Amino acid sequence: MHGLERRLRRIVALLIAAATGSISSPSTCIEHNAESNTVCLSGTVCDVLTAEGIENCHIVVGEDSTRPDPSGSYEVRLPASAYVFSVRSLDKEYYTYSTLLHLREDTHLDVPMIPRSVDVRFLKSFFPNDVIIRWENLPIKVYYNRPDAPAGYIHMLEGAIGDWEFVSAMNLFEEVQTPEEADLDIEYVSHVKYAESTIDLRVDAGCFTHMTISIETYYPWYIFGQKSYAYKAFAHELGHALGLSHSTYPFQIMASPHVGKWEITAPLGTIIQVVYSLPVGTNLLCYPINEK
Repeated sequence: MHGLERRLRRIVALLIAAATGSISSPSTCIEHNAESNTVCLSGTVCDVLTAEGIENCHIVVGEDSTRPDPSGSYEVRLPASAYVFSVRSLDKEYYTYSTLLHLREDTHLDVPMIPRSVDVRFLKSFFPNDVIIRWENLPIKVYYNRPDAPAGYIHMLEGAIGDWEFVSAMNLFEEVQTPEEADLDIEYVSHVKYAESTIDLRVDAGCFTHMTISIETYYPWYIFGQKSYAYKAFAHELGHALGLSHSTYPFQIMASPHVGKWEITAPLGTIIQVVYSLPVGTNLLCYPINEK
């Protein structure tokens, strides 16, 4: 009896809805419900360094798969849910990209693929939390504070800036004339606690918003015409200013603990190129390093 009563109530409700125009037909309702549970995932698979689309790869979303078109664009429609999403280069020229997606609505996801010419293990060594935090835009506006700089320090600062820009082939820094214009301030102080130089920074929404480099004015640091300790301190702190943490890899300027010569090496230039090609907030765990 209860079942018959429920069916009668349902029929009456449908008749009332049809009479008031709130539904057009049962078939329309079914089609609308099907659409509401389906989402579109789309985007472009591209080389992170060249920004060129990549066609020769395999995209897997849960149990579905697809291939990009010649421009690297892809699109797949599937029920709203959580999926393991991965992109694998068929010619193995790129590291696999893999992440977990929670699809509740139409989503656009561009996939930056890192070439295997880049040492991803080296890249990850600079980001202990695996998340890219950097400036939103380059060049970084720097106030050199020329009036307060000890003799030779501007020479060393400019040398370190020039070397970072040379290895990365990028315009990374731009001098400004007032501290109010600056993203990065250089301060010269008599003493830095526990170090010869330090950096203070502010971060908002995964982006650097302001920094200050404090460097001691200890005169033996300066040796004109040579890369003195002052140069190395500037070069090291500028690496932090670009977004790099200390690295355990030896023989380069960001090494900690320090082993061997302090140099801004060519691989560091490639790292900076990748960091400023990946979107802010990129999780480097998306690029596994234990692949064969």
